[in-house]
Amino acid sequence: MSRTRSRLGAFLGAAALITASLVAAPPAAAAVLPGGLATSFEIDGDSGGAVDWNTGAFSPYTTSSGNLSTGVLAKQIGSDACGAPDPTTFTNGSKIDGTWPPNATPTSVQTKADLCSAGSAYEIVDVGGTNHVILYLNWTRVTGGTGDLTVYQHLQGAGAGRTGDLLIEFNYDPSSGTSVDALRWNGSAWASSPATETCQAVVAPSQTFGEMAIDLTASGLIPTDRCSDFTTGQVLSRTGNSQNANIEDFLNPPSLTINTCASLQVEKVVEGAVPEGLGFPYQVSQKDGADLGTPAGATDSDGSEATITSTIQGGQTHTWMGLVTSPDYMVQELTGELPAGVTLKSVVCSATNFFAPGAPRTDVVLYENGSATGNVFPVFPDALGGAPRTAPSRTRPRH
Repeated sequence: MSRTRSRLGAFLGAAALITASLVAAPPAAAAVLPGGLATSFEIDGDSGGAVDWNTGAFSPYTTSSGNLSTGVLAKQIGSDACGAPDPTTFTNGSKIDGTWPPNATPTSVQTKADLCSAGSAYEIVDVGGTNHVILYLNWTRVTGGTGDLTVYQHLQGAGAGRTGDLLIEFNYDPSSGTSVDALRWNGSAWASSPATETCQAVVAPSQTFGEMAIDLTASGLIPTDRCSDFTTGQVLSRTGNSQNANIEDFLNPPSLTINTCASLQVEKVVEGAVPEGLGFPYQVSQKDGADLGTPAGATDSDGSEATITSTIQGGQTHTWMGLVTSPDYMVQELTGELPAGVTLKSVVCSATNFFAPGAPRTDVVLYENGSATGNVFPVFPDALGGAPRTAPSRTRPRH
């Protein structure tokens, strides 16, 4: 009796076998977040360093504690008129919970609230099988600007108006130092997030430059059970150390997008003849059993948030959208339901790996020679920092 061999394949938005990358001791001034995660980006009160705001290019690396990182994926810095009548200021009496009305004509603001520039950047780090998004922010104010200051970075969500938006609040008081809070819009006001922010912040001795790092994932601001999408928006200043104090200056730096939504293609390759209409069941999951997000595409028959179970025919391709980025995806064919004479040959994933220098596209063998290999592959967001969509990762089961 002839035997038909089948190969299942999966192609993911950005994934691949993890290859070795440089393990570097963090600079003395590198960001060290509560919990011990130390990235290579320097949070030390200035913009110049080996891996800092003035760095021209960033590369993947492995942290000193063994975490794989993409390195900074996107960075932007915007400037504003300062020390002179400013075209981007708020009308007198404007509050953070209000509508943020701009002045119609250039106006001077008090020196300590006069912003000159602001920047943002981010990277993705594998922390225990979960991709964490680390956001970096900075601001400068006019020379001679000292004293208390609050700077807000607006993160615009996908909802209408302010629904789903965040404000990252960087507070500085010369007597007590720095603090960071994350605010969510509750329909009428910006309310403090109940989560504890995992962050580090510092202000230069001159008090004219501040910077911070915040783990958006560990802080509960980016969920791990569904994908999310934020775009950096306005940066605002306020003095007075009170949410009821007036907001004064703002600037609109170039935006970057922080996206955790990924996609996966599963293609069925069959060698030889198979019975007409024969379906091949398969399952998608993460090694740690975490939720996959809100996948949409073909029919998911199992009702579980941690797995996709579907059936595909030879020559078909299933495309799944809405997956959560993660470093430990798996695809397996459920061979117990195959008829006699049909055997699984291999399962191979072709994907782009942003944890490796040059982001190579690599084939990851998930099944061959009659058994699973135990390999997993990372799935990266479809868009990184606002860059064009990456080619979907693709898994090919073959019979």
